[in-house]
Amino acid sequence: MLDHVSLGVTDLERSRRFYDAALRPLGLVRTVDFEGRGSDYGAVPGTLGVEFTITREAGVAPLAGLHVCFRAPSRDAVHAFHAAALAAGGRDDGTPGYAFARAAVIGRYVQAHGLTKGPLIAEMERYARQSRALDPSFRGSAATRMLGTLYVLVPASLLKHGNSEDGLSMLEGLVKAHPEAMENHLRVAEAYMALNDPGPAYPHLCQCIAKKSALRSDDQRLLERLVKEAGDKLRCEAAPAPSAAPSAAPSAAPPPPK
Repeated sequence: MLDHVSLGVTDLERSRRFYDAALRPLGLVRTVDFEGRGSDYGAVPGTLGVEFTITREAGVAPLAGLHVCFRAPSRDAVHAFHAAALAAGGRDDGTPGYAFARAAVIGRYVQAHGLTKGPLIAEMERYARQSRALDPSFRGSAATRMLGTLYVLVPASLLKHGNSEDGLSMLEGLVKAHPEAMENHLRVAEAYMALNDPGPAYPHLCQCIAKKSALRSDDQRLLERLVKEAGDKLRCEAAPAPSAAPSAAPSAAPPPPK
């Protein structure tokens, strides 16, 4: 979808040295320098092969939410990229957000390619545990939710620190601590359905149905799939209609004359 990505830098020569070293393990080299303004990087020489560009800019500041990912031919290349970047002056962002993002990226990759990429599951687990250790409350306990789901859905043989019982306990704990968060109910429901014990999932599904708009679009799709799997056995009672205001009690009849 994108042709290439360009980042602004303040120190062009220093940035060139950094990206020269960091990108080489990924098969990307500096292909074009445009005077003192910037440089192109790519796997193919010349301007037509550009995949990444740096340009000298004034007043460059970190951009919140910016996340750039480079394709790597192998896990070894990823580790070599990381080592080269650190050796060239880069820093490992040891924050809960960084660790969770790494876990999420690996999770999406494994989901797209199936459990044939099972060896990556342990790495996803490691980053999720790191995020949780750094800040258990990050993004509404997102790492705990991820780990709980992982422990339930993934065979224990691919994991190092948990199993389905641990995962279900973690997810139930989140619902107890934060019953207002619909994604917690959704993940508990998904867990029970995956464990072939759908009965306890139904109340959580009903809550999610009632507050579907509070879920992200991808979680809404998951909810729809779980509801379809539940079929006719899922019966959500409508909220009771507000009762009419009680009428005034009739006046007591006067006592009979003596």
